[in-house]
Amino acid sequence: MRVNLFDFYQEVTLRYLRQNHGLSGISKQLEQRLCNELARLRQDYRKGIPIDYSDKHRRVAYALHYAPKHAVIWREYAHLFGHTANQNLDLNLLGPGPGSELFGWLEGIDWANPGAVAIACIEKEKSWLEFLQCATAMYQETTGIAIKGTFSTDSSKMIKGAHLLGSFVLTDMGRSGELHTLGRLVASANRPLTATFLDAPAYTNKQGATCLVSTEPALGFTSLKGYGPDLRAAILREMDACKPLCCRYDQFDVPNINAFFRNYK
Repeated sequence: MRVNLFDFYQEVTLRYLRQNHGLSGISKQLEQRLCNELARLRQDYRKGIPIDYSDKHRRVAYALHYAPKHAVIWREYAHLFGHTANQNLDLNLLGPGPGSELFGWLEGIDWANPGAVAIACIEKEKSWLEFLQCATAMYQETTGIAIKGTFSTDSSKMIKGAHLLGSFVLTDMGRSGELHTLGRLVASANRPLTATFLDAPAYTNKQGATCLVSTEPALGFTSLKGYGPDLRAAILREMDACKPLCCRYDQFDVPNINAFFRNYK
């Protein structure tokens, strides 16, 4: 399939702005607003502040800067894990936002005869829905792969037995003080299922303390540490092959990534 994920998210963003906000492009004024939002996002991540994505400028800044990087990370780990798929594929997505885990996973798996993808998106921030719909529509047009999905805040809507993916959702839940609820959330789902989360190993909570994801007793994850692809090189290759629209930072920090696994039976 091999889609350039930076170009992809730029095109999705332009379509989203045109269809949902009547904007024909990104003006200098809008670009400055997006850069300001990106700077605030970085500050909030460091401070341990729960992230609010209800503002469209914040969502667009995230989609242009963070989403493609995270999608590249998912693609590289899917290669590493050696996942394969038959003609059709079922996926559960927890907190997908703009869908980095979905498109990175689809780009990275060994899929000799691509068919249809069924997804269940469990997302509390409903304002991401329009963007994710634009993204899935464009991915279908680009690759010819049909994606059919549901979007809900109810974890019981997960597809039974489908792989559960989560992109940086553990640390988001940690910053919000909700990480301990993940076990109950998955327990209410249609099991059995396998969960894979890519995330930083630690987060800053509301009290300013650094907390390790792996020490949350309710989760019981197996963690893949100290082993993984060269993420910086992969991201830079992808950036160099695209035509940057805005909010591009040639110097950036690649987060320390852990892969967390668990089989829920």
